[in-house]
Amino acid sequence: MNITRFISIPAMSLAVAALACSGDATSPAAPSAPVAAQVTGTQGPAGVATATTTQRDIMDWVNAQTGEFFWTAPAQSTGARANNLFMFIDYAGRTNAQIVAAGGTSLGTTFSGSITERGLPDGTAEVHVRLHTENAFADGGDLITGVLYFGHTAGQVFGGAQPGLGSCDLDLTFINTAPGAPLPNLGAIPASAFKTLFFRGSATGPLRAAFGVPDGTPGRGHVVQNGLYQASGQGATADIFPAERVDFNQVGN
Repeated sequence: MNITRFISIPAMSLAVAALACSGDATSPAAPSAPVAAQVTGTQGPAGVATATTTQRDIMDWVNAQTGEFFWTAPAQSTGARANNLFMFIDYAGRTNAQIVAAGGTSLGTTFSGSITERGLPDGTAEVHVRLHTENAFADGGDLITGVLYFGHTAGQVFGGAQPGLGSCDLDLTFINTAPGAPLPNLGAIPASAFKTLFFRGSATGPLRAAFGVPDGTPGRGHVVQNGLYQASGQGATADIFPAERVDFNQVGN
């Protein structure tokens, strides 16, 4: 059973030599502390607290992201989802930060959302992250060959090429080591710690000649990923991602 629908890559690998960066110029800021004023609890027998819920700053999650991910829709043995495409959307702004650090122009990537953390009886914490990202760098193409069908690489954008830009929503629930513990990079979360993982993204930008149109033709990319890690693993949920989609389309005339 393959439960992975995102491929982690080092944060600097998208920049390539064209960005001329040395070291990691986008080290995340220290995560902020949970907001004490927003802690709530439930009472058990004799008034003993059995659970606490804390709201944390969404930047705790954004700043913890040290990797970047291609979201994929691989062919399955059933023949479903056989397009073998990938799409990258810069949900944590790492690529944008690399472009800026190398002297390029910011794409204007912004974040909003919430983090709800609930203490569990075994000392761990259930964390629910909702992140919305605007003006996110995007590209995508053939999963097997790596050839781009949509957008340009970060190095090409740094050199003046038109970027793919869009928005995306990441919604995930996972078990962290303890309430208030540092939040992990997405790729560092064990599969056994996930409960759900949902991702939606849409971007506009140039289609590439490999897509079968003149290079630069206006296009749009979409990605949908629904990961149900606590599902039965049978029938429609056999591969944990019962609904997934990556596609690219020409827009306009």
